Amino acid sequence: MLLIIIKGNVALDVARILLRCTTELASTDIADYALDALRSSTIRKVYLVGRRGPVQAACTAKELREILGLKNVNVYIKEADLATSPADKEEMRNSRIKRRVYELLSKAATVHQENNDNDRKELHFVFFRKPTKFLPSEDGSTVGAMELEKTLLKDDGATGKQVAVGTGEFEELKCGIVLKSIGYKSLPIEGLSFDKYRGVVPNLRGRVLSSESETATVEPGLYVVGWLKRGPTGIVATNLHCAEETHTNRHVFGLWFV
Repeated sequence: MLLIIIKGNVALDVARILLRCTTELASTDIADYALDALRSSTIRKVYLVGRRGPVQAACTAKELREILGLKNVNVYIKEADLATSPADKEEMRNSRIKRRVYELLSKAATVHQENNDNDRKELHFVFFRKPTKFLPSEDGSTVGAMELEKTLLKDDGATGKQVAVGTGEFEELKCGIVLKSIGYKSLPIEGLSFDKYRGVVPNLRGRVLSSESETATVEPGLYVVGWLKRGPTGIVATNLHCAEETHTNRHVFGLWFV
């Protein structure tokens, strides 16, 4: 069994490759050595674990739709995890992507109830769980389980975003392999203002600002793109749009490539 921490696009990609039929993979440009390893793989269950709920899942609808559409795979999602709070509903009203991701997960949970073939591989979405420690196998040579703390969502009081807070209740999830897919956070650049919470340089459509305050002024000749501009989100197409937006709003040439 494989455990992957955090439910973003990279985590979905890893799970999709591990669960997809190798006959289908053979028609792609996957490396021969990787295909050989997958053919001999004994992994039948993959767990995707995240600290928050399905509304906050950090993936795109396209990536999620791809993995949910895999043949020979049963998808498991606890019904209780799909319950939404007023704050969740507000998030979905403000974001078409969040709403679509939630709808896809809800539909997948319903489909599973109608199709429960034990010969199929399994994909488990585990929400509201925070990894706290690795637990060794019986012989101590590998990981045998992951200790998880149950979480709940709470307004952080500063940005209005919902953050995961530990409840002090723990459980163990047995696994033989653990992969971390925890995303990326940009680092500050000397001489520029930096939002430590979001990991971005304050900017106005790519133009670097002097501070995070409402009275901030534009820094002449300085521009930002990519994750340093908007945070670790999006795909290649997102970056193209991001670069075009920055280029359109520049008055003199000056670009930070990250």
